[in-house]
Amino acid sequence: MLSLRSSLIVIFVLLGVAPLGLFWLWPQSSALQKEFDDVKDRHLVIARNLAHGLQRFHRDATSTFDFAADTLLAGAALPDTRSVLANLRFRSICQVEVATGRLLRGVRGLGQCQEQLAAATQEMLGTMKEGGRTVLSPVHADANGEPVIAWMRRSGKVAVVGTIDTRYFVESGRSIAFGRNGHTTIVDQTGRVLAHPITEWESEMHDLSQLEVVRELLDGRAGIKTYYSHTFKDEVIAAYVTVEGAGWGIMISQPLAELKDAINRFQRSALSIFAMCLLLAALVACRAAFTLLDPVARVIDGASAMARGSTDVRLPLPGRLAPRELTDLTSTFNALAENVASARRGEARAREAAERANQSKTDFLRTVTHELRNPLNAIVGFSDLLATGKLGPPGSAASQACLEDIRTGARMMMSLTNDLLDLARIEANQYPIDDELLDLAEIGGRAARFSQPMAKTRGAEVVVEIDRDLPAVRGDERALFQCVLNLVSNAVKYGRDGGRVVVSADLLQTGGVRISVTDDGPGIAAEDIDRVQQPFERVSNRANRDVTGTGLGLPIVRKLVELHGGRFALQSQLGAGTTAIIELPASRVVSETASILDAAE
Repeated sequence: MLSLRSSLIVIFVLLGVAPLGLFWLWPQSSALQKEFDDVKDRHLVIARNLAHGLQRFHRDATSTFDFAADTLLAGAALPDTRSVLANLRFRSICQVEVATGRLLRGVRGLGQCQEQLAAATQEMLGTMKEGGRTVLSPVHADANGEPVIAWMRRSGKVAVVGTIDTRYFVESGRSIAFGRNGHTTIVDQTGRVLAHPITEWESEMHDLSQLEVVRELLDGRAGIKTYYSHTFKDEVIAAYVTVEGAGWGIMISQPLAELKDAINRFQRSALSIFAMCLLLAALVACRAAFTLLDPVARVIDGASAMARGSTDVRLPLPGRLAPRELTDLTSTFNALAENVASARRGEARAREAAERANQSKTDFLRTVTHELRNPLNAIVGFSDLLATGKLGPPGSAASQACLEDIRTGARMMMSLTNDLLDLARIEANQYPIDDELLDLAEIGGRAARFSQPMAKTRGAEVVVEIDRDLPAVRGDERALFQCVLNLVSNAVKYGRDGGRVVVSADLLQTGGVRISVTDDGPGIAAEDIDRVQQPFERVSNRANRDVTGTGLGLPIVRKLVELHGGRFALQSQLGAGTTAIIELPASRVVSETASILDAAE
């Protein structure tokens, strides 16, 4: 097994190699892509600039030919436009007979018109419509076998034909040079070569329409494409565009091998830098291993002590001359030790909380069993008495009393069951909330009436202080009524005998509404306020130890209020009573409710 010092040397060398390796590999992986992106942008700009130039040439040549053709077809004398026509590379402009191709007249000062049109030109003339617009022919051979392009206009049995050679396209292609083998290719609207680095293809008007990139050009598309070139026996990247109006295509191409040569030069430079940095990393690693040995050993000893269960392990900080990393390492270890100690303390508290929760559940089961068993015993007992007939015939006072006790017990069991089911549905997010228009004064008054039987037994008074002009709210009628009823019932149940319970409501500055239920009972200790809002929890003291309940009322209220987007809170002090507060947001408050309520009634 390696020693700590040797291990640190190896680790630090590896740590030094890893970023250096990434530093070296990452530029290499991205360099080719970056070069591709640069080439794409540069080539596409060149292609578009050349396309604009050829587009202007086509537009100028067409407009000039149209003027000459109109003049010739009208039988008028053509003004001296020789210099303009020559600048536009017109070799000749001739008026010919369509049927025979025989020369009728030509423009003086240009090249000599041939007595007989080339067969290809005459064939294209035969397919033209009379009186149509000027047509641009594909590249074809003239009577001398030289590649030319013709502008043609037909009027009846005669036509005007203007021809140019392809030298303008060749010169335009030759003017763009880059790299060793970067070149320009120009094709006509059928895919035949107008300009190409292989001069034989220019004179032969070589057909490139079988290439996919040329087919895309003929479809009027533009973009960047990589393809295999049989000319250079290598992959070529090309930017291609179409000359609008003329249909000519331009490709700016460069072999990928030239791009890879630039990458190789970069790689060699990067490799040299990598080797030097690797050597420096090894030297730094050795130095760091010797320097770090003692602090790391202390960290290992401290970790071993923590593993044995010690929670008070703390390491002294290195001296002022120690590297900052050593200080950080020691501080981090001390922080870790403190976190471990805190976690263990938290674990102990969590264990205690879990034990309390388990005890709460046990108490809850005991309470629920008691609450269910008492009415169930009454139901069974009174049912047995009724079955024996000892209480007299059905309908007698004794029988009716037994039936009433049975009904009361059943209602208690049903209420407890409903509370448990409601809590389960809320916890499972399966409690739907309806959106109804509600009158808080009516809900408060109804809750007070429902609580009257219990209030009478306690000698308590339930007072509703809700203004009838208070805006209505939108919410679930059953849920909000249950909330207010639970709070009023709790206030009566846990308040003092002969006490007073006040149900009130008012608007908040935020636009929401607050519903308050206040009693003058013994109150709740501050440390118990959060606990009694949890399921199965109740306040246990001398004042209410004989009060029955399951501890579900307040949790159900809190969850139903939250389903409405509101907030539930308890404000209480021992000996000063309790106020339960429901706050509903402004989105639940309806303005101008008087007319709405009148319409609803």
